[in-house]
Amino acid sequence: MAQFFSTQHRGNYEVRSVIVDSKDALTGTTGSEPCEFIGRLSEQINLTGPTEIYLSSIYIGGYKINENVNALYDDSGDTDIINYFSLDIPEFDIAQIGGQFSSDSRNSYTDMNRRFNLVMESPSRSGISGVLTPKDYKPFVLGHLGKTAVYVSTIKPKTLNRLTVNIQDQDGLSIFRGLNNPGNHSVDANPPAKSRRVILQFLLVETQRADN
Repeated sequence: MAQFFSTQHRGNYEVRSVIVDSKDALTGTTGSEPCEFIGRLSEQINLTGPTEIYLSSIYIGGYKINENVNALYDDSGDTDIINYFSLDIPEFDIAQIGGQFSSDSRNSYTDMNRRFNLVMESPSRSGISGVLTPKDYKPFVLGHLGKTAVYVSTIKPKTLNRLTVNIQDQDGLSIFRGLNNPGNHSVDANPPAKSRRVILQFLLVETQRADN
């Protein structure tokens, strides 16, 4: 279950807002390369107490869109539909546990394990009979969350000078698609590679000692 945080005063806490931007790190890719980059912080952050991490906004542009008109919310064997964005940021020590069906009744590994996962409320597919139009390229955005943000993790005291971001789909595959891969699709190009950009904003809520 998602947890939420109010940005109003919470007593003996220090709240920092951190934003990380892929800028042009992904715009030079042309295929189904991994969506990953290192965002180096302009200022070092020294966390001296336990710190809760919350996502306050996210922007993901240029992710793969499925033009297969036979695919609705899911299509077994079709890897071009995103149901979830699955994020890993090692510096945040994400502890979310994932599980999935396994016919052999043993614990089953899922590519969403130990990652922070955000559901897409509509499938990443074309809205007009297999023909992409500019309006299909609109980015995935969760923003303007006002006084609430989504809980990500809690970390121990540490120093942060960068955030290492990796984003996959629900099956551990790239969120991008090759630009020249017609296959069963009606067009040769997905969203332009120049639109591949990720911006994340977090709130870091650090517990302060009583004598601070």
